[in-house]
Amino acid sequence: MILATLIGSIVLSVCGQTLFKSGMNRVGRIGGGERPNWIAGARWVGVGLMAYGGSMLLWLYTLSRVELSYAFPFVSLSYVGIALVSRFALGEDVGTLLTPTQEPQAARKQWLAGHLAVSGRLELDEGAVRALRERGRSLLPVGVVAVYGRFKRGEVVACVNAAGKEMARGLVNYDAQDTIRIKGKPSSAIESILGFVDDAELIHRDNLVLV
Repeated sequence: MILATLIGSIVLSVCGQTLFKSGMNRVGRIGGGERPNWIAGARWVGVGLMAYGGSMLLWLYTLSRVELSYAFPFVSLSYVGIALVSRFALGEDVGTLLTPTQEPQAARKQWLAGHLAVSGRLELDEGAVRALRERGRSLLPVGVVAVYGRFKRGEVVACVNAAGKEMARGLVNYDAQDTIRIKGKPSSAIESILGFVDDAELIHRDNLVLV
């Protein structure tokens, strides 16, 4: 008897919510300058209130007979029921699909451009400045004339010209100490200087944004 009451409460709850939604679909969107048509949805909402009210009466009856810890887990069945009814009766897409508004690379560059804190600065020669600005190239060690700050691999650093004006910023592939050792050197010399080579570029163009 109690199990039947619980199931009846769940069924009425699902019916009530479905009727609410059907009614509000007919009423229309509230707010945003539109005028809701309450007459069109009044019958559906009214019947939904009756169904939902019946569900609550059965629920209260159940709680008078059994422990809450026994009855409450059955409430999760109403979520499953609503999802199924929403999909097959109302034609809704069950669940939420989140789609990115930007390609990953564009989003990363936007993040770099808005990154307020930089961990260091790299002063570039004119050739490197032109390569970045005019040809969209990666920053190579040979184009760096001075290194400022203490930074680790993967941190954001600013790229400045001889006058100290920031031209770009990006994620550096070597820490400050290694960058000092390879600055002004061709990429082919990195391994002989450091004993290893992680990347030929100091900052890859995919991780660099002009400012």
